[in-house]
Parts: sequence; structure tokens; C-alpha cells
Amino acid sequence: MSTSLQVAGLLIGTMIAQLAGARTYWWVRAKTGTSSGSEWLSAISAGFVTTLGAAIVYIPLRLHNLLDSSWGASVFLALCVGICQGALYRGGRLRPGPREAKR
Repeated sequence: MSTSLQVAGLLIGTMIAQLAGARTYWWVRAKTGTSSGSEWLSAISAGFVTTLGAAIVYIPLRLHNLLDSSWGASVFLALCVGICQGALYRGGRLRPGPREAKR
């Protein structure tokens, strides 16, 4: 597989995983309420879904070959993306806009 296809897969897979994680964050947040406990649950769920989604894309595209490593490197990259989604972004890609007041 060519290097340019692997790099494109990295970018596309990361974006798809981030969007799936953000959607999961807001879905869990809507189901559990707005308490601080639900914030943690939403963030952990988003990180898990992001990691899973990224790993599903990274492993078949053999992104670990870019690092001359085993498939564990692809899982590690996916885990890093998941941690970023759960700890830093927390649904940022799909953040709802301000609500307009009803008249």
C-alpha cells in the first residue's frame, strides 16, 4: 500500500473517529443529564468510541508500516486520538450552537 494512501487514511480515519466520538459525547450527555458525573461518563464514552473507530480504520490500512512496527502501533495511535477526544475536545466538533429564544 502506498504511503500517500496511508497518510490519507490517517487523516480521514481520524476525522471520522473524532466525529463519531463527538456524537457519542453529546448522545450520552443528553441521556444522563448535565451533572459532573455525566461529564466524566460522556468523556470516557467519547474516548472509547473514538479509539475503537480509529483502530478499525488504522489497522486495515496498515498505518503501523509507516513506523516499521507491528499492528500494536496502529492501536497506540488510535488510543492517542481517543484520549485527545475524551480529555481535550469533549464533543467539540459537534458542539450545539446557541439556542434562540422562543417568542
